[in-house]
Amino acid sequence: MDGKMKIKYLVIFFVLLLVLGACKKKKTHDEGTLVYKITYLESKSEKPIIALLPDKVEIKYKNNNRVIIVKGFWGTFEMRFVTNYNEKKNYTILYVAGKKYYVEVPIDSMNAGYEAIKDLKIQPNPNDTATIEGLLCYSANVINKTISDSVLKFYYTYDINIKDPNLGSPYKDIDGVLTEFTSKIMSIRMYFQLVDVIDEPIDDKEFELPKGYKKLSRKEFEELLKSFDL
Repeated sequence: MDGKMKIKYLVIFFVLLLVLGACKKKKTHDEGTLVYKITYLESKSEKPIIALLPDKVEIKYKNNNRVIIVKGFWGTFEMRFVTNYNEKKNYTILYVAGKKYYVEVPIDSMNAGYEAIKDLKIQPNPNDTATIEGLLCYSANVINKTISDSVLKFYYTYDINIKDPNLGSPYKDIDGVLTEFTSKIMSIRMYFQLVDVIDEPIDDKEFELPKGYKKLSRKEFEELLKSFDL
């Protein structure tokens, strides 16, 4: 085989490698459960209720619908933040000490229970990446005095297949699924860190409003939380 033929076959070989590499589709997660570790940023002396709150939270997702599930008080407390993309609704659903309540708002409104954050500045850093639980994540600087006096670094990913993943939260302008972030819920600052990604079937009922719950306005709901010292 002469030199020209060798070069020809080498060119063909490398072209095939490039084509095969381009055909490999990056794995995305379309349905399942995300598990986050919670670190509370308030002291238990200031917020004694923290001692009864969970150290983990779950997000279940499917077909752009999602539900954030917070459980505590040894099974006597559960709060769900639901985004039902099909119905274009956000629900905050509360079960506490046998009582059942919910608040319904349009999908582009913030869920009841979240602390309103004014003057929020988000500065994406597309060249600053990290791998978190096998996901390629990008960082953003988040600046706001409500949650911190310093600049916070958030991480988010596009490897979880959810459209508009932060609707209903203060961070709706971040277009990826958050993997490490700080938020203020029920007047308590919390740091969330993704610790597990579980691909599993999710029942559509997870994103529906359950029967037997009393509807409240956002103001009534917030007053109720205050009465429970939440």
